[in-house]
Amino acid sequence: MLAAVLFAGSMMADSYTITFKEGSGTDSDSGTKVSTVADIISDGASYVSEVATATNVYNARIGRGIKLGTSKAVGELTLTLATPVNATSIVVTARKYNDTEKSFTIQGSDFTAGDGNDFAEYTYTYDVATEISSIALTSPKRIYFTSVTVNYEAGGVTPPATLTEPAAAPAAPTWPANQVKAVYSATYNADCGFGEWGSGTTVAQEEFGKKYVTTGLGYFGLEFAEHLNCAKMEKLHMDVWVAADASIRIVPIHGGTEVGVTKQLVGQQWNAIDIALTEFEGVTDWTDVYQIKIDNAANLTFWLNNVYFYTTVAPAADTEAPTAVVASLVSASYFSAKISATATDNSDAVIFVVKDGENELTTAPAVSGVAKEIVVKGLLPNTAYNLSVVAKDEAGNAAAPVAVAATTLAAPAPATAPTYAADKVLALETGAYTNLAYGLQDWWAMPAVVKGNLAANEPALCLLPNETGSSCFGMAFAPTDITAYDALEMDVYPTVEGAKLKIQVIGVGEAATEYELVANQWNHISLDIKGNTKTNCEQVGFYDCNNLLGACFVQNVLFVDTDEDAPVQAITCADVYSKAKNDVVDLLNPVVVTYANGKNVWVKDATASMLIYLPANGTYQAGDVLSGIAGVVDIYNGVTEIKPSADQVTAITVAAGDAPAAEELATVAATDVNKYIVLKNVDAEGEFAEGTQSNLTIAGVTVRNQFKNGYAFEAGKKYNVYGVVTLYQNNPQVYFISAEVVGTPVDPQTIDITISKGMMFSDAVASYGYWDIYGENENYAIELSNISTTEVPGVYTVEDLDADYSYVVALAAPKDTIHFTAGQVEVAVSAEGVVTVVGQLTGDDSNIYNINLTYKDPVAEKTVTVAIPEATLFTGYASYGLYGAYGYTADSATYVQLGIWVEQEFQGDFTEDDLDYKYIGSGLIDADGTQSIFSAAITVTPGNGEGVYRITADLLCYNNTLYKVTMQIGIEQGIEDVDAAVKATKTIKNGQLIIEKNGVQYNAQGAVIR
Repeated sequence: MLAAVLFAGSMMADSYTITFKEGSGTDSDSGTKVSTVADIISDGASYVSEVATATNVYNARIGRGIKLGTSKAVGELTLTLATPVNATSIVVTARKYNDTEKSFTIQGSDFTAGDGNDFAEYTYTYDVATEISSIALTSPKRIYFTSVTVNYEAGGVTPPATLTEPAAAPAAPTWPANQVKAVYSATYNADCGFGEWGSGTTVAQEEFGKKYVTTGLGYFGLEFAEHLNCAKMEKLHMDVWVAADASIRIVPIHGGTEVGVTKQLVGQQWNAIDIALTEFEGVTDWTDVYQIKIDNAANLTFWLNNVYFYTTVAPAADTEAPTAVVASLVSASYFSAKISATATDNSDAVIFVVKDGENELTTAPAVSGVAKEIVVKGLLPNTAYNLSVVAKDEAGNAAAPVAVAATTLAAPAPATAPTYAADKVLALETGAYTNLAYGLQDWWAMPAVVKGNLAANEPALCLLPNETGSSCFGMAFAPTDITAYDALEMDVYPTVEGAKLKIQVIGVGEAATEYELVANQWNHISLDIKGNTKTNCEQVGFYDCNNLLGACFVQNVLFVDTDEDAPVQAITCADVYSKAKNDVVDLLNPVVVTYANGKNVWVKDATASMLIYLPANGTYQAGDVLSGIAGVVDIYNGVTEIKPSADQVTAITVAAGDAPAAEELATVAATDVNKYIVLKNVDAEGEFAEGTQSNLTIAGVTVRNQFKNGYAFEAGKKYNVYGVVTLYQNNPQVYFISAEVVGTPVDPQTIDITISKGMMFSDAVASYGYWDIYGENENYAIELSNISTTEVPGVYTVEDLDADYSYVVALAAPKDTIHFTAGQVEVAVSAEGVVTVVGQLTGDDSNIYNINLTYKDPVAEKTVTVAIPEATLFTGYASYGLYGAYGYTADSATYVQLGIWVEQEFQGDFTEDDLDYKYIGSGLIDADGTQSIFSAAITVTPGNGEGVYRITADLLCYNNTLYKVTMQIGIEQGIEDVDAAVKATKTIKNGQLIIEKNGVQYNAQGAVIR
């Protein structure tokens, strides 16, 4: 039947409306200017014969009509009516730009809009007393005009007939079916789906085609029943009927850059649109077209029919299979692999089919001779595949398969399955419940999102972010009521440190919530949506996916009714570990403090240990008992903790309690997280400097100074190290609390140390204002350091001694150095200069040492003269500007080594302060063994005019012997050439210093090696 037709007769109508078009421009004054009736009028064009003036008239943004005027220029527009009328009034509907741009003129009368929001719509009525033939509009600033309605006396005009829908179908297409790729047409028995994509557009199937009613957003799409290979097609055809003149933009969607073509539509007729595919500039791949988007069609009602691609050339019979088939693996991910394939075919297009054995995994259309990247989905992680790629054409001719091997990456084990009751959950992606059907939506530069299974019935998403640019995606589902749910939960597993992700339930809350994620572990996320009123929720959004910095897995995405009005009761510490991050818990059992450091308080009960992180510094210490702790569960650096809120801290009460018992742990494991432990009898070296967070390795375990406790470990000693086990990147570590030196495990006893001959390090240390006393007998050696030079004689406690250097050594086991922890000694000096030290000191091995030392001037004991007629200069050090000397006596029984002088002072007087003890040292070898000096007076003088120098020295050594030394050194070139004579190279070989000069190698003592 014919569509309804509206006839407006002279006895019926008393007004007509002219509607202004909505353009596609922007708010800027540089938008496209318009001037003709077709450019300006959307409806009622039959009432307007011409546009008399059109100054500063612009296309407006969709939904705002036509823009007249700018912020700087007046806009003018006069419409001349086709038929004079006896008008009674003119009604203008307009939208202002902002509060300062809201006035305009109609036929010389000024109007001003009322107050309100930007773009609020206002209506103005202009009374007319005489017949008019034109309407003049003037805008001193930006005004958007929507429509003008002319009211007139009955009988003044007879509007023309106006169709409200097509009267008949468009002409049927006549192209043969083998020259057509049809989208929607009864002729070719083709139908398609419809995507409104959130624009609000509606569609209905009617007698003469599909009827579309668009909204102000003005875009929607045709979704093909199957992807179309249009490589051989020449044009895109569609028939469009619209009641009044309009324009639309047509955009084929093919996976590449979107390119559109705008077409003008003439009202009251079918418009047969034919667009050559070459008009879509830059599009070269037409092998995989799957949608047609129509946009810039704001607030239109129109009919669409006969949508198809076609070619004017009849295809020839095709019996040739594709040739030159090449396929190779580009990359393999967790649930997918990417293959590059190329083939050539006489049809200009090929179809690649990828199989796993006989199982077809995917197909991908491609351009002949152009490489195509094919993503093969649905693979299992950590699995080797022998895939095959078959190239065929549309006629079914297939080439021989090409083998491609691919091994997918290993994915993490699945997250812990949620345990909510099924009636408390609306699931999107999980194996624990029945999932709501959803689709993945591309938003902007979306990351690659692949669905797969981590294990049987363990579905997950794998996100692979783009390298640059913003990226996001959405999970879209049918409108669903989520008002019964108060949280969106999911588990997220990033594979790179520093990962972040923003998540939002679209339409719930102000903005997306960002979460910082811990790498290489499942992070449980709970997004609070309490009190939401969303009865038609359709999307969950994931934003800034590039902040993941690498692959990321998402599992157990579900809306949950958590019933969190009251805290989740946690009876014990162990119960807390079963709760999810952000759960509110009430720790009912009392707990004992094991360690407190500012806000960080470790507690334990009979079940486990855990951390309480207070909002303010606590005043608790080991042994305190706490109760009434309520707060939010959090995970910090792998450590589970409770974070009480400020008003809950006051509920914590303190009572006397026993200090926690330390637990010995031979090997720290991940299962011991939050455990308060002691590593016993371990060797440790290094220093936790105060205020730093450095790491040490003790007994194969990383010990981290998280709480900035300064402590120095000495080499060669054993320690008990206390701390709390935490995790870092899923590996166990220990937060350092304290350490103690472990002494020799013997019962307390009294050990007498009587040393008849001690030695005072007088000259070596007196310049620092203190004395050292040293002595030994057949069993023990003892050193007391830091006895003040201003208080000898006197009484000295352990606090007066230098803890690093005051010690006793049992010579039978010289590695055992016992430092003193308590006690005192008394120092006395006789008239003859004999020093006595008597006292009692307690060692860190719990032994009590009775001290009896004597000291007498060592020079009076023994004086030895060592005459060395010829010595050798330590030439290897000359490159550093330093010298030394060594030599043997004639019988080789005595050896003297001296070092080091600076070259500018090679002759002159030197003291032992000028010698370098660390690298060369000064010593003497005789029957008593190696002796080191602690005092020296040395003089170097030229012995003759031939570069021979004489060294005379008095060396007071640690064996209480004064050695008088005479040496001479010969240098052929003389003193002025000494630097050139002694320069040599130095290397280290097998831990020994090697000095080489003129092809001869010497050791550190100057002896020739070879």
